[in-house]
Amino acid sequence: MSTSLYYTATRATALSEDEHQQLMALARSHNDAFEFDGETLYFYPAQRDNEVLNGSTKISPDPVEMAPSLLHWLAALTALRQALPEAQWDVSLDEIDVPWDEHRGYHLPGLEDLAAMHEGY
Repeated sequence: MSTSLYYTATRATALSEDEHQQLMALARSHNDAFEFDGETLYFYPAQRDNEVLNGSTKISPDPVEMAPSLLHWLAALTALRQALPEAQWDVSLDEIDVPWDEHRGYHLPGLEDLAAMHEGY
């Protein structure tokens, strides 16, 4: 069984070309920095009105890769949201909403501890 992050941003106005280029550059940067051999940020064509970003990333089931991968992709989604703050963002890990914190960005309680337990494996 696989686990995936799902992300959607909506707003009343379409992305400008500059905004689109900025978001794609951020995504490429995070995809290039990903240390594991797995899925990266992937965007789908808009499926609903006002949708400006929609995508998913499958998370490795390997216990050594899972927490660091989630930390990496949540940091990437935080950067994307910060680049487009006026949009309405929805981020979930399968059916579980990932909370937004104005100071920390997207995070899941205990994830840093879990990642630290597997460091060095």
